[in-house]
Amino acid sequence: FAQKTAQPLDAVDDAYVRIASGTKNLNLSQQQQLDITQTLIEAYKLNGVGAQEASGQIAALAKSLSEGTVTGKGFVSAIENTPQLADAIAQSLGVTRAEMLELAKAGKLSADEITTAILSAKDAIDKASAAMPDSVKEAITRLNNSFESFVGQSAKVGTAAGTIREAIDGIGSNFD
Repeated sequence: FAQKTAQPLDAVDDAYVRIASGTKNLNLSQQQQLDITQTLIEAYKLNGVGAQEASGQIAALAKSLSEGTVTGKGFVSAIENTPQLADAIAQSLGVTRAEMLELAKAGKLSADEITTAILSAKDAIDKASAAMPDSVKEAITRLNNSFESFVGQSAKVGTAAGTIREAIDGIGSNFD
C-alpha cells in the first residue's frame, strides 16, 4: 500500500514493523496489522503528515498497544495530528473525543478496543484519502517506489542500475 498512499517504501515498512511488534500479543492477523498500519498512514496523510514524519507518533502508539492498556501520553501523541481518526475511534467507543482522551489519560482504554476502533475506521479513512488529489511530490514518491522495486527485483542490477543512472544523469544535465 506504499503506492496507494504515495509514501516511501521504507517509511511504510518501518510503520508496519512497529505496529506488528506492538500488536503481537493481540492475536491480530497479518492483514489486520497491515490494515491498521495503512489506516494510520492514510489518517496522517489526510492532515499533511507523511509516514516518515509520523514515525514517532506511530512508534508511541505501538508502544502503548504493546502494553495492553493505551495510555494518555502515547495515545494522545499518536492521534493529535489525525482528527478524523480520533473522531472515528471515539465514535467506535461510543464517547466524545474529549471523553476518549480522558479515558486514555486514566489508562482505561485497552489495546483491543483501540485496534478494533482503528480497524472500524478503515473504510471511512480510505474513502477520504482516496478523494484527495495527488501532488507532484506523491507522483514522484510512487515513481521512486516503482524504481526501488524494479532495481530490487532485477537479476541484472548492475547493468540495469548503470543504464538507468546514465539516463537520469542525461535528463538531469538538461536542467543545468
